[in-house]
Amino acid sequence: MIFMKSFLKKIVSKNIFKVYYILVEFLVALFYGFPGKRLRIIGVTGTKGKSTVVYLASYIFEKAGYKIGATSSIEFKLGKKISVNKTKMTMPGRIVLQKFLRDCVKQKMDYVILEITSEGLYQNRHKFINFETALFTNLFPEHIESHGSFENYKKAKGLLFKALKGKGNAIINTSYDESKYYLTFKSKEKHIFKSTDKLPFKTHLIGDFNKENVLAVYNLARSYGIKKNIVKSALDKIKFVPGRLDPIDMGQNFKVYIDYAHMPAALESVLQALKNQMLNVKIQKLIVVIGSQGGGRDKWKRPEMGRIATKYADIIIITNEDPYKDNPWQIIEDIYRGSEKIKNFKKQAKVIKILDREFAIKKALSMAEKNDIVLISGKGLEPWMETANGKIPWSDAKIAEKYLKTSNKL
Repeated sequence: MIFMKSFLKKIVSKNIFKVYYILVEFLVALFYGFPGKRLRIIGVTGTKGKSTVVYLASYIFEKAGYKIGATSSIEFKLGKKISVNKTKMTMPGRIVLQKFLRDCVKQKMDYVILEITSEGLYQNRHKFINFETALFTNLFPEHIESHGSFENYKKAKGLLFKALKGKGNAIINTSYDESKYYLTFKSKEKHIFKSTDKLPFKTHLIGDFNKENVLAVYNLARSYGIKKNIVKSALDKIKFVPGRLDPIDMGQNFKVYIDYAHMPAALESVLQALKNQMLNVKIQKLIVVIGSQGGGRDKWKRPEMGRIATKYADIIIITNEDPYKDNPWQIIEDIYRGSEKIKNFKKQAKVIKILDREFAIKKALSMAEKNDIVLISGKGLEPWMETANGKIPWSDAKIAEKYLKTSNKL
């Protein structure tokens, strides 16, 4: 399937693909009665933080008394009904998305908050949806191979702001140079913020990157007239976001986190946050389990993941992670190339290669001592692993919990 798709892309012009995507989207939207035109919809785009922003915003709007529908890489939310996103797609395919919006209309959702991806925008999955607000989090290199360049990736994100047609509101993080591009799109109102802005209250969320996420949802909520005390009260109840620095606590004397970080910028943000936790604590090391996806996805990032992990961690275990039909050992070796570059200067770093992801997780936990931190990165709470033989049920969290229960670590 992947080979056929890439072959067709070579022989068929991009314009024909665009017409095809729009036609299919129109037919699907028509079938479901154009639900995207009958809802108040907020779109969240960027590289990092999209899922967290959707999760936090949904919670805040709900606490403000609104019925909320939402989709993200974490979950599908339809009012009080919540289900884990098992699609392996951050932004649902056009049929799933339009059906979800139809369900939101039926159940009279006040607002719908959608995580919007560059791939989804390029494939026109946002067509026939009236966006009331577009929110930009940040921009880092990602999906460069599928878009052809970072510039194309940036422009794909801009399609969400173009969809406002000058009628909707834009909420933009201006901490990044790329934000200037999104500011050029017409909108009824523009609300801007920077990572250096002072948070009006403290939260339980770890890391500077989460400060940006909180600033984003704070500005979003305030733009809709939600009072500051409601935002503060709602965020105070959130200890962590599922699958994002999600703690595993079975009573062990070291910390374990599950995190979805599967791109270099996200991994670096998470590791920086954990390193900051380690300040002024004696006899502490950081152990990281990393991998990288196969299936032709962002091969450039593999050595980068290894380089970043080795830059921050004391022990790095490189393992399997959704190889699809790619050779998993080749992926591991690609990651290791990046680790080697840092290891030449950071002699104390220990890099281990283990093909079996379950064994890699157990190895990391077995090496942990008092006050250490173990980060199991790449999959978050994903319930599947994609292999050459298809999907297999998976849970990093359950593997860690089971090991900690049965080991002598408690």
